[in-house]
Amino acid sequence: MADQKQILTIKDVLDFCWCPRYYDLKKNDPNHNNLKDLYDDALHKCFYEYLLALQNNTLANRLETLKYRWGKEWIKQKKNSQILCTPSATKRDTYDAKRRAGIDAIITFDKLMDTPQYPILINKQYSLPITDNITLIGTWEYIREVEINNNKTFQLLKFKTENNRFNVACNMNHDIELSAAAMAFLKAFNVNSVQIVYVDIYKKKLVSSYRTQKDYDLFKQTVISVAHCIKHNIRCVSPDKRCYHCEYRDVCTSKL
Repeated sequence: MADQKQILTIKDVLDFCWCPRYYDLKKNDPNHNNLKDLYDDALHKCFYEYLLALQNNTLANRLETLKYRWGKEWIKQKKNSQILCTPSATKRDTYDAKRRAGIDAIITFDKLMDTPQYPILINKQYSLPITDNITLIGTWEYIREVEINNNKTFQLLKFKTENNRFNVACNMNHDIELSAAAMAFLKAFNVNSVQIVYVDIYKKKLVSSYRTQKDYDLFKQTVISVAHCIKHNIRCVSPDKRCYHCEYRDVCTSKL
């Protein structure tokens, strides 16, 4: 009998690689949300509206457009305040800190995007066959065409909104989400190369690179291994300092 086909999202792979126990708990939590995800989702909606307006040649008052959208997504949305602004003063302060951080983030985004460019794809889903029985689903955040040294170049951008303690270039080079998006773009559009660009909003910088065939091979093997573990219920959990920052710490049986 033929093997059953598996469909995984890139988020499934990332969560499982982070911690198999976290993956299971999150999958069984219909109300999963946290401050980081809410903040990141709200900012991405602001970025996408900006880029869609740019693509449609309707972008005017760039910064004002971003500020208005941020106010709509974060400041005026009651659901965020209801989730985060409990009677705890700490959570109220955190919510307000994110409000202020979001304003800084959209100002930085506007400056980083202020360059000649031709938008191609914005917030579009892709489907990437890994093997005959494994398919990966993900999202292209933003793909554009720019001119570099008089040559037109495709760029695949990922917007990183949270602070990262690690070196930006190092983090980008090991980001399998970028590898997945790049491979999917090459296959879907039959092009030879795409430059990947890590847009670090927090550190106010762009870092670019290219993936090699070795990078793609390692990425594919990672997805195949994760798919095998999920399918056969293999969970190798190694509690470490990440447990202290996990939102499921109170219910996890494998924590430190």
